[in-house]
Formats: sequence, C-alpha cells, structure tokens
Amino acid sequence: MTRPGISYKQINMRLLVILFLSTLFSFSCSIKERTSDKISLKDSALNEFIRHTSGSKYYDTSTYTHQFLINYYRNDTAYLKKSIADIHRDTPNVVFPENVRQHVDIMKLKAQESYQLSYSRSFCKYNYFYTISNFHDTITFQSVVYENNFENSYSTKPIYEKTTSLSLETWNKFKGRLEYADFWGLNIHKSQIGFDGDYLTIEGVSRNKFTSDLSSSHIVHRRFVEGTALYNAFEYLNKLAVHKKYCQY
Repeated sequence: MTRPGISYKQINMRLLVILFLSTLFSFSCSIKERTSDKISLKDSALNEFIRHTSGSKYYDTSTYTHQFLINYYRNDTAYLKKSIADIHRDTPNVVFPENVRQHVDIMKLKAQESYQLSYSRSFCKYNYFYTISNFHDTITFQSVVYENNFENSYSTKPIYEKTTSLSLETWNKFKGRLEYADFWGLNIHKSQIGFDGDYLTIEGVSRNKFTSDLSSSHIVHRRFVEGTALYNAFEYLNKLAVHKKYCQY
C-alpha cells in the first residue's frame, strides 16, 4: 500500500537512487581502505628499514640519504624545508634565472684555469659569488653579491658586481690555499648532521693550454665550513672584494 500522491514509479526511482548511493559509498570506502593499506605498507617498510639500518654496525647512518629518510618518515617539516632550500641552492638555474644571474659560467670561459666560489650562511640575506680566472697569466677576478628576499625563499637579486685584474702573485697565493685544502682530491659531498650553518661550493675548471679543450673539472659542496682549509680559500678572495655587504652576528 502506498501513500496518497506517491506512485509505484516514484518509489522505484527512490529505491534505485538509494541503491546507487549505497553502492557508490561502499566502492569509495573500498578504495580508501586499499589506499590506506598501501600507505600503511609503505610506512611500515620504511620504518623497518630505518630500524634495521640504525642498529647495524655495517651501515653508515650519518649519510645524507639515511638522515633524509629518517626525517621524511618523521615528517620533520623544518628539516624537509631546509632540504628543499639546499636543493635549490645547488640548482643555479632555479635560484638564478638568466635575467637575474650576474656571475659568469666558468664552463663557458676559455681561461686556462678558473675557480668559482659561492658562499651563503643561514639567516644571512646575502649570497657571494667569486670567480677567479687565469687567461695565460692574465688574472681576472669577478665578485658578485646577491640579496635574498626572505618572504620568497627563491627570489633573489644582484646588488653588487665588479670585475678587476689581479697579480700573478695573488693567483699563486689563492692556488696555494686550494692545494693545501686538497680541493682536487676531495669528494663532492661530505655527510654532516645538524641544522643551519654556512655553505660553500667551489667549482674548478682546467683547460689545455694550447687548444682550450677541457682537461678536467671538479666541484665540492661543503656545510659548516667556517674555519676549515676550504673556507680559507674563500676568505682570501672575500678580502679582495671591495663591497661592504656583510651580515653581522
């Protein structure tokens, strides 16, 4: 028996709608459960990997990869944001698009030998790029300072640029500091644990004296570098730059 004003056709339509919504809800729950299972499995596998490797004497837990996985699993937002900033710092085309970049590309220089040192420090708005090159005993030195906008971590602008000539004696003193630090023999990266600090990247290029063909190239990235032999090479060039853009602590 139906209520007055409601036909069997209307009742059937309502039943069909209810059946459809019930089926859709069940299907949605099934997908969520499967997705949840996959996420749970991934987290469980990562947790087991971290637990196993952290307790193994045969595994180096100080590596950047291991520390990244631990902080990724913990969802340490401070660490992950810092990692993103580090990645962008090591990707010049992201940090320095062509309409902003002022420092030279030493891979394109035809100098007999060139070195580029870039330095930055946590909580300091300045990035320093120093390029020193030897064109058959004619030494050029380019210094560039960029200012970062902390409101936009990937926004930067050049505020100082100057290219000058240096003596061969100055070049030799700089080279002596690099040799003392064993620049060409160092690994590209060195795993270090901690937050903030200072960052130094040194890139070197050597070319054939007669043909200008590339002979060798090397790059070294270091963190917590102040007071080290590599930092002394940067500090030497920093004193030669005449800008007054420094952070005071």
